[in-house]
Amino acid sequence: MKVVLKHPQTGEIKESATGFAWWMLLFGVFVPLVRGDFKWFFLSLLLSIPTFGLIWIILPFIYNKIYIKELIKKGFKVQRVEGGSVEDLKRVLNMDVPIYD
Repeated sequence: MKVVLKHPQTGEIKESATGFAWWMLLFGVFVPLVRGDFKWFFLSLLLSIPTFGLIWIILPFIYNKIYIKELIKKGFKVQRVEGGSVEDLKRVLNMDVPIYD
């Protein structure tokens, strides 16, 4: 399932899958960097040291959900859900999601 989010004030659009983050598995720390998610870039970089890089095997399972939740906290609203419904998205994220009008 893929979700498209839009910020009401800036009009900025972000897209993300909701399941396993294949790009995170393949490219690790560079995915948050490319997405502009500097918090998780530095956090995954720091966590890779004490875990000897094992964090890059764990993060792909949770990163997309974390990324979407943080976008919603920043004011983004769901514009559309591809491959599912808004109700499916609510179940996956385990939270109520704002809808862009």
